Amino acid sequence: MATGDQIKALIKAHYDQDKERFKTAALRIAASETRVGHTTLGREITAMIDASTRAKDNVISLANKDNLFLVSFPEV
Repeated sequence: MATGDQIKALIKAHYDQDKERFKTAALRIAASETRVGHTTLGREITAMIDASTRAKDNVISLANKDNLFLVSFPEV
């Protein structure tokens, strides 16, 4: 089972929108699960992270954090 610190790190990374720290925290959880004998869970977590990373390699994030673009949908 993941430790409280690992879960807190995962949640904090999610809400800080820090994808690399989230990935690192999730991989640490997968490794600790594997170490305690939960190899299937460890592999499943790792596979989820790998699949997510591959799927997003071709996607550009358009988060409007700095108001660098404007999108409008005129009706006329």
